[in-house]
Amino acid sequence: MFSDDEKRAIRRLYLWPKLGTYFLFSIFPALAVWISCIAVDDAILKSQGVYLPGLYSLLPVLIVYVALCLVFSIGTRVMANRPAWRSVERKVFGEAADTPLPGELYAGIGMSAAGRLMNSRDGGTPGGEALEVVGSALGFFGFWRLMRAFHEAARIAAEKGGVRLPSLGAWRAAVVLVPILVFVAVFTPRLVSSAQASSEARAEAA
Repeated sequence: MFSDDEKRAIRRLYLWPKLGTYFLFSIFPALAVWISCIAVDDAILKSQGVYLPGLYSLLPVLIVYVALCLVFSIGTRVMANRPAWRSVERKVFGEAADTPLPGELYAGIGMSAAGRLMNSRDGGTPGGEALEVVGSALGFFGFWRLMRAFHEAARIAAEKGGVRLPSLGAWRAAVVLVPILVFVAVFTPRLVSSAQASSEARAEAA
């Protein structure tokens, strides 16, 4: 039913939107782990000084994950306009459709811009900050809806054409766990050292 190029387009439009979503939303659990490591180091172990490797480890992870999110998201949009996918759409759905950007994405961008404008004029206001937060939430939801639309279309096409699809579980686990393991590896020497110093100090005091 499908040519090799069409099967390749189906697999990519099945996987790439999910990868873009995984890279974006996995930033939040990674950030939670990073904050937890900082809190344990400062508040519980009461380490002396600033742990620069731990402090600077966040920015590279964020840059890499945001960049990969953009790569797979833009790649998804480009692939959806390729002749191979257009041909798949005509065979499966009867016509080639241009998936529009969700309204939530436009609304999120507009509200975030309005919030930033209010903050720049008034030096920061609760209303401007609220608009930025709500706009960001709408933007994330709109992005998720757009990626999900491409993914579902590819899944339906694969089911009708008998195309074997890649497994998402291993990809999801890898994307979520890699930054967490990086932060754990970076902070472990510091936490172990601080725990030993704290234990020795207690022993001396006793």
